[in-house]
Amino acid sequence: MLTSRDFYKAFKTLGIKKEDNIIIHAALKKFGPILNHAHDIIDPLLEILTSEGTLLCSSNTGNITDPKYWKNPPVKNYVLARKYLRAFDPKSSLPYHRGKLAEVFFCYPKVYRSNHPVKSVMAIGKNAKYFTNFHNLHDPEGKNSPLHKFYKKNGKSLFIGADLNSFSAMHVAENLADVSYLYNTECFVIVSEGGKKKSIKLKKYSIALNFNRIEDQLIDEGFIKIIKVNNVKIQLANTKKCVDYATKILKNDPEYFLFNKKGERNEV
Repeated sequence: MLTSRDFYKAFKTLGIKKEDNIIIHAALKKFGPILNHAHDIIDPLLEILTSEGTLLCSSNTGNITDPKYWKNPPVKNYVLARKYLRAFDPKSSLPYHRGKLAEVFFCYPKVYRSNHPVKSVMAIGKNAKYFTNFHNLHDPEGKNSPLHKFYKKNGKSLFIGADLNSFSAMHVAENLADVSYLYNTECFVIVSEGGKKKSIKLKKYSIALNFNRIEDQLIDEGFIKIIKVNNVKIQLANTKKCVDYATKILKNDPEYFLFNKKGERNEV
């Protein structure tokens, strides 16, 4: 059984330092039994970062989109569903399909969370308020978004059993390259204005799923460090170098992330 000390050693070996800004992506089931489950990931990271660093985690809420456009499963009486669907509340809306780690992270003291109905980000530590204090509804990963600030601050992306398809900062590359599919959005979100709920179509929203396609190239370039715990990979990526590399690819091939490694189109 793994404990926090196993992960503490792994994170130190990867070179995580107290002043770092780290965003975590995790698939913990791959590791087998972990004594305190997600706590044994979060606690050693906070211990290493101390009060000088910042720990971030995605807290997406894809379930707070307009039920009229749900496909899996579709909703017949979407008017009724829309009426009773809770609008996003950064203090109470649980992360959706982000795994147990995000749900546990949400319960920690002194967590800041950005105010976006679909693409919110949580943070703990020195720069938590800076990363989360502004989140443009219509440009969730564009300029001055939490992930763009993270990129500018030379943050590091940590993948604990997760592959690079979860590399959320790659959405910054899509925005820097200004790929056209960002504007072909069909994402409608439910927001509360003046006590009334409204359905609003986002002006920009990524539909890309295939960030794993670039993994081998980023490793070859030396932008990612890798170790294994229980024969499962833990990877630490230099976010700025990875995003800049991806931006160059997207400027030459704007639909690069819409296709998987087999060349099959695959999107949200």
